[in-house]
Amino acid sequence: MLSQELLDRVRFRAEDARTRTDLLNNVGAGSTLIARASLEQIKTAENELGFPLPRDLVDLYLKIANGGFGPGCGIIGLSSGWTDDQGATLVSLYLDCLERRKQSDPDWRWPQRLLPFCYLGCASYSCIDCNSESARVVAADSEVDGWPEECSSLREWITAWAAGEDMGERYRVVVSPYYPD
Repeated sequence: MLSQELLDRVRFRAEDARTRTDLLNNVGAGSTLIARASLEQIKTAENELGFPLPRDLVDLYLKIANGGFGPGCGIIGLSSGWTDDQGATLVSLYLDCLERRKQSDPDWRWPQRLLPFCYLGCASYSCIDCNSESARVVAADSEVDGWPEECSSLREWITAWAAGEDMGERYRVVVSPYYPD
């Protein structure tokens, strides 16, 4: 469970349209913070996913907003929440990822319980490894093989963002070794 102090710092950034997301021209987040998710929306999402959401992510949905705040373009919401630029919710995006295949490797599959939860733009996502107890955060980039780690936990990731760290830059640093100079 996230501490009240951390929730207050996240809320402070999220309530200000200028700091709600790291992309100032992000029209998706809007001028008003999206309403919080309900317990019913959480339970529905978990049933559709087939696994429980990490507790820290649930705290963000229940106590801050149903997406639309955070690094890049923001955390993706549940039903009736903020979506990525293609209109995907957290659940629909995950289920779509499970269906994806790489043309270069027909045996490749999206890992089970790797949850894309924050849209950074340009088909780049931060994902929670829901197989890890700490809910580590990894990068998903169409040009990168593998899942480079951004943070050892979701709590570390949201703490860094709340403190003003440029998480987009952190993402670029972890994926940069995969791009040719």
